[in-house]
Amino acid sequence: MLEEGLTKYLVLNSKPQWSNVLSRAIYFYVLSNNIKYVEGSLIIAQTALELLAWNYLVIQEKTLSKTKYENTQANEKFQLMLNKLAIPLEIPKKFESLITWSNQNNLINGVQVITKIRNHFVHPENNTNIQTPNGEVIYYARELALWYIELIILRLCDYNGV
Repeated sequence: MLEEGLTKYLVLNSKPQWSNVLSRAIYFYVLSNNIKYVEGSLIIAQTALELLAWNYLVIQEKTLSKTKYENTQANEKFQLMLNKLAIPLEIPKKFESLITWSNQNNLINGVQVITKIRNHFVHPENNTNIQTPNGEVIYYARELALWYIELIILRLCDYNGV
């Protein structure tokens, strides 16, 4: 299975529109996994999601024009990409506190949670309408973002194994 996954990764990485993007997305993924502070880690993970969404939706699939992409909210871009790649938007049940926080803030899926929490740190003046997330919620949001990155890369590689 590992050989199959690596082979499919190398095929995707050989495509000019993906080689640089994949290496940067993986760099952000690894960096996010190694940052001590989960707030910064979540911000870096969302950067990887943005990079993958841009390349997939604008460059590869041409689902959105450059202008439309720039004028679309991050959570909408991520939802569109995940839907097209058949990746679930639901927050996994094991992230119980994240689900509770999501429900308390009227957020309906994982990408809304990730972007709301990230925006809470990056644009605090615009986020008076949500409860401040605690450390566990931030940690699980980061874990969810990393999981999405993993699934996106695997799906882009057309990998269907375990």
